[in-house]
Amino acid sequence: MKDYRLKVAVKNNYLLTAMEKKGFRNIHQLCAAYDFLREATVGMVANLKLSLYNRRGETRPIYLKLSRALICLPEDLIPPQHWHSELKKNTAELDVTLDEIRAVLPGYLDAPQLPDAAIEQRELSEGMERALGVLNPRQRFVIERRFGLGDNDEETYEVIAGYFGLTRERIRQIEAKALRILKMPRNAGELLSLTDFLHVKARKPRVSEPVLDTPEPEKAADVVRTPLLAITKMRQRIQELGLASPVDFRPCH
Repeated sequence: MKDYRLKVAVKNNYLLTAMEKKGFRNIHQLCAAYDFLREATVGMVANLKLSLYNRRGETRPIYLKLSRALICLPEDLIPPQHWHSELKKNTAELDVTLDEIRAVLPGYLDAPQLPDAAIEQRELSEGMERALGVLNPRQRFVIERRFGLGDNDEETYEVIAGYFGLTRERIRQIEAKALRILKMPRNAGELLSLTDFLHVKARKPRVSEPVLDTPEPEKAADVVRTPLLAITKMRQRIQELGLASPVDFRPCH
């Protein structure tokens, strides 16, 4: 008997690549940005369950909508072999050995990670979700890209406006509204808690047993320092906009 059971899902790389080029990490983000897209239908395209053309040889409406959102041709959104036929089944389960897993996932079970780094990353993700979870998808999309949160780099109003087909001023308005929501007394506490958590972790020395090929301390610390800088900039922006008060928002450290 082999050690592992591997579940394989075949996805539409044409669509996923087009999304990534426009800065969308998943279907939820894409559909949140464009009201005319529905997650269920886009999901069928991602799973190769909808061919490009219908039985009459006409381009399906979802591909026309996606091409409009991602600024490309409908034919660029699905492999040519699926222009006229969908994939009947896109998942499978295989029994595999460790060597077989390593063949398709280089470094699997080989790359050591500091236990406290993993814990910090989980706590950071949970804290970020509590702090930003009060925003709607579009507001959160703007905030994450304006301040470089998550896996995103800091982006200008012009760049973010390009994702939505909106003006620079409209993105600034969305940002301002999102910051007002975050500074409300019932929400500000979560942001403050996240800030305090990041300050504590940034100052706390890491203690772990020696591990071969362990990431450099400076790189491991980026897990905390990078979001700390982003959150600090966000709080400073709230203060610049005159949204904060001494009662419900402490000064930035």
